[in-house]
Amino acid sequence: MVLLEWAEANRAAPYTVHIVGESWTGRAFELRETLQQCAVSHHFCLADSPEGRALVASAPAGARLPLVVFPDGRVLQNPTNLEISRATGGPIDQNQSDFDVIIVGAGPAGLSAAVYGASEGLSTMVVDKGGIGGQATSSSLIRNYLGFPRGISGRLLAQNAYSQAWVFGANFTFMQTVTDIAREDGQLFVSLSDCGRLRASAVLLAMGVSYRRLGVPALEALIGAGVHYGGSTSEAPAMVGRDVFVVGGANSAGQSALHLAQYARRVTLVVRARSLRDGMSDYLVRQVRATENIQTRLGCEVAVGEGSIAIQLLHQYFAIEQLSPHGSSGDPTSAVV
Repeated sequence: MVLLEWAEANRAAPYTVHIVGESWTGRAFELRETLQQCAVSHHFCLADSPEGRALVASAPAGARLPLVVFPDGRVLQNPTNLEISRATGGPIDQNQSDFDVIIVGAGPAGLSAAVYGASEGLSTMVVDKGGIGGQATSSSLIRNYLGFPRGISGRLLAQNAYSQAWVFGANFTFMQTVTDIAREDGQLFVSLSDCGRLRASAVLLAMGVSYRRLGVPALEALIGAGVHYGGSTSEAPAMVGRDVFVVGGANSAGQSALHLAQYARRVTLVVRARSLRDGMSDYLVRQVRATENIQTRLGCEVAVGEGSIAIQLLHQYFAIEQLSPHGSSGDPTSAVV
């Protein structure tokens, strides 16, 4: 089990999907996001790297970038999200359109409902505009989830829950947006973006959350090229020896900071609150304090950004708490590069 976790963390598992692109940004970044949402182990390389050239050589002549190369040798050329979904599983059976319950959202709540519904013999369909796991798939290690005393990654938790629900007979379809829910003659009808209408006796909405954007134009333009929303698990290996900033003060931010600290030279946690304990579980606060290469900046928010990923912090409060002797907060009004 430990070896398997190491292989997945280092993108060396035999079922890893490879993405080859001309740059880290654009469609290549979107494909990484899609596979992350589907909880699929994946690895990215540039087309002009030795590994990238080898993968391009194995594809059909004249193949369009970016490429998605599956372990069984299948190659998709600049695929759509729907093509990715079909290639990784989860198409709707065209012969079945009636269900006892339709669950909108495949995060932990939706997957739990799928396990309980399907285990009781209810015909169950789970629909998600992304993939399985929701925001949880970006969590590198969840330690306060019942039944996992040593912790579990969000992606592995989602995969296990998906497998458990599937064994009980639950159906799944991904990369599908619900466009309408209507009631007709005592039945509920759910319209999907690409698969028509489904009928159900009950519809459960478990749509989770979406990330609040920083709203800094210069940083928004750099998404996928150094700026990521919840992508630390898949992007962390590329941060070796670099300085990384994590913006946020709740559990997801703490988990990301700890995971990134295994690769980055230094991780700076930027938090609006006066204390980490305002939004972070105690066990994570203690781990952050004990990690030598994590610095914490409290009472700060991102004000501006530049193409060099320079971030200036806007000081909101008079005091900055120094969480550990290894991570001094420094001058709260200085520019951080």
